[in-house]
Amino acid sequence: MPARNESLREDRCGSVVPDELARNLPTELDEKFSVLRLLGDGNTALVYEVMDRSSQEHSALKVIARDSAVGKVALIESELAIMKKIEHPYIVKMFEEWTIDGAYYLSLELVEGGDLFEHLCVVRRLAERQAARLTKGLVQALSYLHDNSIVHRDVKPENLLLYTGSHGEFELKLADFGLATELPEDGGKLTTICGTPTYVASEVILETGYDEKVDVWATGVILYVMLCGFPPFQSSDGTQDDLFAQIMRGRVNFPSPSWDKISASAKALILLLVNTDKEERFSAHDVLDNQWIKTLSDVPSDFESMAEFIVESRQDADVDVEETDREYYMSRRTSMDELSESGRADSYEFTFSRNYS
Repeated sequence: MPARNESLREDRCGSVVPDELARNLPTELDEKFSVLRLLGDGNTALVYEVMDRSSQEHSALKVIARDSAVGKVALIESELAIMKKIEHPYIVKMFEEWTIDGAYYLSLELVEGGDLFEHLCVVRRLAERQAARLTKGLVQALSYLHDNSIVHRDVKPENLLLYTGSHGEFELKLADFGLATELPEDGGKLTTICGTPTYVASEVILETGYDEKVDVWATGVILYVMLCGFPPFQSSDGTQDDLFAQIMRGRVNFPSPSWDKISASAKALILLLVNTDKEERFSAHDVLDNQWIKTLSDVPSDFESMAEFIVESRQDADVDVEETDREYYMSRRTSMDELSESGRADSYEFTFSRNYS
């Protein structure tokens, strides 16, 4: 099962920034920002909450040190290029960026509600209406990206930052474009093997080429997790190979008792997203047209009846889930699988990335 990165230290995140950071911040940025606290600590990047000394406005400062950038410059430059050209209410905004002495500094919108994974660790699962609201926001962001020929390629709960909207309920913003890329202009498929194992689509593993619909698959996995507290695919023996075999098989079940009170409409939508047939899998626009999303789970009875037929026709019989499945998922600091030694490659942020092109 998943683990984003063991070097992520809970005792540091949210703490007062160590003195050495203030000493090492470039003069140009030290004059502009007052560094308040550490928000995130990963393999490649550190993220701090900072305050503009002039305006007193708070933002996030993502720092990719020179040593961490070695061998990853192309990925970082791609992230910057994409962040400069996008703007959407459900995507974290980049305000400015600097490259100083080989290190990269990104001034980003500060989203203060934590990420979705952390929230799920506390609440365990979401009501359908809340899950539908968050899914709608995510898919609106993805629809915008896909219309602009951009694929995120690392959609997961850790990259969905929460905030309280004007209606008093949680909304989200999509973050971390470290693996984002643009689709080939000639209409060809992407071939770089990357992502986070729990959320990676079957075609990525099969190396058959893929497109923007990998983001939709990941959305389906996230929706599943939001509604029950654990992912649809989990390795029975703790290995990545077994996990990948399950993903390629593509059988999504809704075991009792965790799914007994969840509507057929929600289950049917998941089946349309986590579908190994890329042609049948919904696009982002299709998701936005779905009744469960449009009504925030309050679907008409005839739609629910139709959904029941879809679910019943695709289910394995008598699959149960133990409480330990949920506890195992939630006990992990993050939701990425640990890679076996044979599968390890240089990683960017908290994902695996292997290029076969």
